[in-house]
Amino acid sequence: MLESIKRICCGLGITAGLPDILLPEIKLPVPGTPSFYNNPELTAPVSGVWSEAFGQASITERKTSMAGEEFSRYTMTPEKIPFFLA
Repeated sequence: MLESIKRICCGLGITAGLPDILLPEIKLPVPGTPSFYNNPELTAPVSGVWSEAFGQASITERKTSMAGEEFSRYTMTPEKIPFFLA
């Protein structure tokens, strides 16, 4: 998939008429954003408490998906970006 992203970006640059020296250079951070996993054994008690507090209609169980939790990584920059989610 990453090679496809690089190919598409270069293709867009070529289509825009950029010379080779100005084509996009794609650099991906390593290791990237780690996958995010909610352990069902740990989330069940929390879901119960939230269900009581906010009503069962407010709680939605979702299928597993490929997702990453990058919000916590915003504070891990040299610029020390302040971050608070309420």
